[in-house]
Amino acid sequence: MKITKQEVERATKLYDLGKVKKISSIGGGLVNYNFNVKTDGGDYVFRFLGRKLDDYKKRKLKLEFRVLNYLKKKKFPYRIPDPIKNKKGQVLTTVKGRNLWIYERIKGKKVSKINGAQLKSLVKALAVYHKYVSSMNARRLKEDYIWLMKKYSVMEKVKPKNKVDRIMLENIDLFKDCLKDVSINLETGLLANHTDFHQGNLLFDGNEVVGILDFESVIVSPRVRDIAYAVKQYCFNKSKLSKSKMKNLLREYQKINPLSKKEIAMILPFIIRDSCVVFWWFYSELKKSKHKQYLYLKSSSERVKGLLREIK
Repeated sequence: MKITKQEVERATKLYDLGKVKKISSIGGGLVNYNFNVKTDGGDYVFRFLGRKLDDYKKRKLKLEFRVLNYLKKKKFPYRIPDPIKNKKGQVLTTVKGRNLWIYERIKGKKVSKINGAQLKSLVKALAVYHKYVSSMNARRLKEDYIWLMKKYSVMEKVKPKNKVDRIMLENIDLFKDCLKDVSINLETGLLANHTDFHQGNLLFDGNEVVGILDFESVIVSPRVRDIAYAVKQYCFNKSKLSKSKMKNLLREYQKINPLSKKEIAMILPFIIRDSCVVFWWFYSELKKSKHKQYLYLKSSSERVKGLLREIK
């Protein structure tokens, strides 16, 4: 996505941010488009929404802003985006049909390859985040997977034209069976899960996490969802689960937030269910990083096959 200086200047006037000095694109992310904009008034991040702002997206965005405001009021110890209001008192605005919101750039560095000390700090940050949002009153939206089975029904009728189509068709039955056979409890330990808690959405100062970004996918769900995501990200050697890495990760988390045996037992089923959604999304919804689509589908399939062997 490209933006013009005129578009940026229009937005800076709406938010009274000063004269534009420099514009640069911020890489990463699979959905939204972020730009660093420096003005004579400060250093800002312009976050353009990569999806159409339908009713569902509006509800998600409302929850995202609510979580950010709640954490700010509770003096959350990590730096987070603080949405700036424009002259009309609104956070979200539209410039030439593009929806965006703005926050002051947060200090800290991203890491491409995480080390052991940084991973411990990541897990600690997740546990602290859960501590803070556990007292937030948030209603869980009805969550089922009927919609996903309908998506699968469309996918399995695809006439293969390339290797992406072929690997999808080779594995679609695997994911359909997982949806039917792998059950999860959606009522235990409910809180506002970040759902995308990895080093790409964190800022570090040396080995310590100092900032947390990208709350776009926040959803009220069992906290195990976030923990399962962390296990999926950091406890696999390719497609094989490392039980020792998982044990270490859970030990670090439980130094701050104890987990019940019931919750721990839910982790692997949650990874499988999450992979079911991810498989559809990578095939049907991925817009950025299309060159990695085949790899994403392949790794999701191999990981699920390995997990099914673990839980049987």
